[in-house]
Amino acid sequence: MTGEEMFASVHASTSEGSSHDDLLRLGRDFSPRLEVIDRYTVVLDVTDLQGMWGDARAIGDAIGQAAGERGLRCRVALAATRIAAVLLVHGRADPLTVIEPGDEAVAVAALPLDLLERVVALESTRGAAPPATAGDRWATIPVRTRFGRSPAAKRYREAQRRMGRMIQVLRRWGLATLGDLAALPRDALFSRLGADGVAWQRCARGEESRPLVPMPEDCPFEAEIDLEWPIEGVEPLAFVLGRVLEPLAARLAREDAAAAVLTVRLWLVTRVWHTRTLELPAPIRDPRVLRTLLVLDLESHPPPAGIDRVGVALVPAPARIVQFSLLEQALPSAEQLSTLLARLTALMGVGRCGAPVVVDTHRPGAFDMQPFQVGASPRTPAPPGIVDQWSASRSVVITILRRFRNPLAARVSVDRGCPVRVSAGGGVGSRAVERCAGPWRSSGHWWEHGTPEATRRHAGRWSHDEWDVALSDGGVYRIYRDRAAGGWFVAGVLD
Repeated sequence: MTGEEMFASVHASTSEGSSHDDLLRLGRDFSPRLEVIDRYTVVLDVTDLQGMWGDARAIGDAIGQAAGERGLRCRVALAATRIAAVLLVHGRADPLTVIEPGDEAVAVAALPLDLLERVVALESTRGAAPPATAGDRWATIPVRTRFGRSPAAKRYREAQRRMGRMIQVLRRWGLATLGDLAALPRDALFSRLGADGVAWQRCARGEESRPLVPMPEDCPFEAEIDLEWPIEGVEPLAFVLGRVLEPLAARLAREDAAAAVLTVRLWLVTRVWHTRTLELPAPIRDPRVLRTLLVLDLESHPPPAGIDRVGVALVPAPARIVQFSLLEQALPSAEQLSTLLARLTALMGVGRCGAPVVVDTHRPGAFDMQPFQVGASPRTPAPPGIVDQWSASRSVVITILRRFRNPLAARVSVDRGCPVRVSAGGGVGSRAVERCAGPWRSSGHWWEHGTPEATRRHAGRWSHDEWDVALSDGGVYRIYRDRAAGGWFVAGVLD
C-alpha cells in the first residue's frame, strides 16, 4: 500500500465498558485526522504512516496492541477507502482485516445488505446527538426544541424515510448482499432509484462517496498547577509559569499552531482571581518568550496577595510562515519584538509605547498611539505628480519644524506686541530676537474641554498665538503664547 491512501476503521466492543473518550485518545495517538462514525467506531487517515509503523498489517497490529494496553477490545480494518474500512470493521468478526488496494469490492461483496443500511444511516446522521444506550447505538436521538423539532431532527426523519423506502425496494428485487447490489447496471439503477440508488451502489462496491471529515480536537489549550504552599514575588512565579507553559508549547508544536492571546489566572490566598490577558502582536510558540511576556506584565500589575494556584490559557492561531527577501533587510522576529515592547511598556507605562498616528484635529503636534507592528502597513508608492515635484525641487532648501516633546517653557520680552528676547532651557539660552514673523492665531476643541474623548485624543482646548523668531546665535525657533494660561513656550526648532 505504499503511496496509496489508507484508512483504518476501529470499532470498540460494547461489552468491555470502554468509553468514547478512550477510543478518541487511542485514535489521536496514531493520526490527527480522525472521523467519528458512532460512539464505538472511528476512522483514521493513516496514509503515509508506513515509515513510522511499517506496512498496513503492522499499523493494524500497533493499533490493536495500543488498544489492549488501554483495556479496550477492538476490531481494526484497513482499506484504501474509508467506506470499505467501515463496512469491514462492522461486517467481520476478525480482530484485524487488511484489504489491498483494488480489492474493496470483492472484500465487501459477501456482507449482508442490512449492514449497508446501518452504515448509510450513520453517514446521513453523523454529528447528531449520541445514542441513549449502547443497545441503541445505530439510532440517532431526534432533538426537540421549544419551537418544535429542530432542523437536524427533521433531516434525520427524512433520511430515515428515504432509507426505509430504498431497502424495501432492494429486498423486493431479491437482493441480499452488497455484491448483489454492486452487480446491477448503474444506468438502470439510476433510472429507478435516482442518485440515492447510485450512491448506495458505490458504497456496496467499496467506492468512496465523500472525503474523510476530521473531527476537531475540542480540548482547550489550558493548564494549571496547584501549589503546596503560597508563593509571593515574581521570581518563584516565573519558575512555576515555565512549568505550566512547556507542555502547552509542546502541544502547539504538535498541531503546528502558536499562541495569539495569552491569559494567566492566579488564585490568591484571599480567595479571588487575579487575571491578566495579553494580545500578542504575532503568534508565538516559544515558552521562554511567553514566560518573559507574562513576567513583565505581572511586574507592572503584581497580584495583591500570595498565590495558591497558577493557570494559563492560550488562544491558538496558525503558525507564522516568514518569507525573507534577498533585497531588503530582515525584520525582527515576533519573539524579539514582543519582548522589546513588553519591556518598554513596563518601563514607560501602559499606553506610552507604540506607533504614533495622526488624529483628526487641527491642534499642532497632536497624535495618538497604536500597537506597534512590523510591516503592518506596506509602503505605497508616491503619485507620479509628487515624484516629479520632488525631483524638480531637490535643489531647493526645505525648512522643516522639529517639535519639542514637551514644549519648553520660556520667558519672552515683548516690545510693541513683538517678541524681542527669548530665554528658555534645552539649549536655547537667552538670546535677542533679530527677526520675527507672526503672530498666527489658532484655537480649537473648546467644545470638548474636559471630556474623556478630548483627553483620549490628546486634544483639549487650546488657543495659541504663534511666532517664528530668528535669534542672535543663528537659531530659528517657533514660539507661542498660550492665551488661556498666559505663558510662553518654545514649540520647536526650524532647520
